[in-house]
Amino acid sequence: RMPAPSMESENLVGQTLFGTYTVTEKLGEGAMGNVYLAKQAQTGQRIAIKVLNAEAAQHQETVARFLREARVISMMTHPNVVRVFIFGETKSGISYMAMEHVDGMPLERIVRNQKMDGARAIGIAKQMLDAIGEAHDLGIMHRDLKPENVLLTTWRGQKDYVKILDFGIAKVQNANQQLTQMGIVYGTPAYMSPEQAQALEIDRRADIYSLGCMLYEMITGEIPFDAKTNLKILEMQAFQKPVPPSEHTDVDARLEAIILQAMAKAPENRFQTAQQMLDALKALDEPVEQPPADRTRQELPITFQMLNDLAVEKPWFWPAALIAVVGAIVASWALNLGEHVHVLGEVPSGLPHIGLPEVKWSWELIGKLVPTAFAMFVVILAQSAATSRAYAARYNERFSENTDLVG
Repeated sequence: RMPAPSMESENLVGQTLFGTYTVTEKLGEGAMGNVYLAKQAQTGQRIAIKVLNAEAAQHQETVARFLREARVISMMTHPNVVRVFIFGETKSGISYMAMEHVDGMPLERIVRNQKMDGARAIGIAKQMLDAIGEAHDLGIMHRDLKPENVLLTTWRGQKDYVKILDFGIAKVQNANQQLTQMGIVYGTPAYMSPEQAQALEIDRRADIYSLGCMLYEMITGEIPFDAKTNLKILEMQAFQKPVPPSEHTDVDARLEAIILQAMAKAPENRFQTAQQMLDALKALDEPVEQPPADRTRQELPITFQMLNDLAVEKPWFWPAALIAVVGAIVASWALNLGEHVHVLGEVPSGLPHIGLPEVKWSWELIGKLVPTAFAMFVVILAQSAATSRAYAARYNERFSENTDLVG
């Protein structure tokens, strides 16, 4: 076990702690204490050291709450929560905790009076919900979720990597010690749930309300409720419905519905767990289901182009049609020769007697040939039309199959 550091004064800059860590600078100062940066010379590792100031250390409840915060954070292993390495009290009575140092920017600075891109806001909210979900599983309620308590950093190339801190007023269910009292309001008015604002008993759904307020602010650039006094803000949180985000900015209707559900006045109307809200945000990544495409088969008109397409598919179509027409004319001619032909000359000896007819054309012959040829042509055309309709049916079927694939 690492021995307690020797902290002989409130100003720790220049002191060596935990044997090898040298305090290099003061990072911040608050009403209850200070935060310092310490660095290990051998490895270059940096840690943040949070200590209570002398005035805060005079109050036993404050000291107990400080140490409880350290204990609560040390219970958690989620990467989106700032880690606590060691905590305790020095021999001189100074309470401290050594924490992971995060080189990042508070979310508060980013959302101050400006809107955030929807995808970016959703990405940040997902990380917060995942981390708070682990806290809830451990029976821990943060109770003071706000942009000031969220740091954004870059980790392994990922920008806007969330680190949640300050569990100073966190509530642990079934804890032996009662460090908060009914009738006392804890938290920050702009992000407090209605039950917190009325000093009622709370559960994990109070954190979900606070996360809804934060997401509202990230999307719109404004807090849901604002007034000149904190008392008025608490009253608005308890009884007034928020202005829909869409009245401030363009927002996906599904995202707006998620924000408003998280901010429902009655806890039973909110998401019941952080995981439920997280799943709802993840569903926004899925494409919106489109109505089914019109797959009605339409009869296509038979055109010369379709006949030509049929000829491309069946190269023998047009030659066969031409041969059929010519054959019909020849057949008609042969059937109607009769007395209109005679053999020219004698057939040379040794050759088969095939004859070389000479047709004596007459109006009578033409009158017999033309109707017959026309009738045969109509038959061929009708057959071509039937074939084209069959082709059109296949065309429609293929069109329907392609539409099914697209739809």
